[in-house]
Order: sequence, then structure tokens, then C-alpha cells
Amino acid sequence: RLRVSGVYRAMPAKASTTGMFRTLVLGNFLRVLSKEACSPHYAAADIKNIKNLAKNDAKLMAEMSRSLAPSVYGHDDIKRALLLQLLGG
Repeated sequence: RLRVSGVYRAMPAKASTTGMFRTLVLGNFLRVLSKEACSPHYAAADIKNIKNLAKNDAKLMAEMSRSLAPSVYGHDDIKRALLLQLLGG
């Protein structure tokens, strides 16, 4: 983990009319916060809830795919595919 201080700039494209900008950070100071990767810390109640969800394996996939994009109606196969891609399965 790093802390970067600097200037965030949006650089306009020279011959583009799309309104897209290339962005960059001109860093002038870096500070190392930690050299190890951050690992999540789960409470005992969270672990218990995750294990309870995992017991109902047949319902779990449907429940998670429905909650992935609740405002999108239908497209269940696409939601399941996106969910598997997000979770690495």
C-alpha cells in the first residue's frame, strides 16, 4: 500500500471529438504504508452467515444472481455468467 501525493490531471486528446480524456497522476511524494497485502478480517457472525448460505447450494446461485443487478429484469443466464466471472468460477 502506498500513499501518493501529487496532481491528478485530465489530458485532452489532440484530434478527438468524443470528449474522452486521458488521465494521469503527477506524483511528487510517495510513502509506503505497508509492505504486506491487506487481508480482510471477518467477524464470527459473518463467517456463520457465509456458512449458512453455503449449505443451501442450489438456492445460493439463484439468490446471488438475482441480487447482482436487481434493477435489470430477466437475463438470468447473463447474470449467472457475470457472477461466475466476478467470483472466478
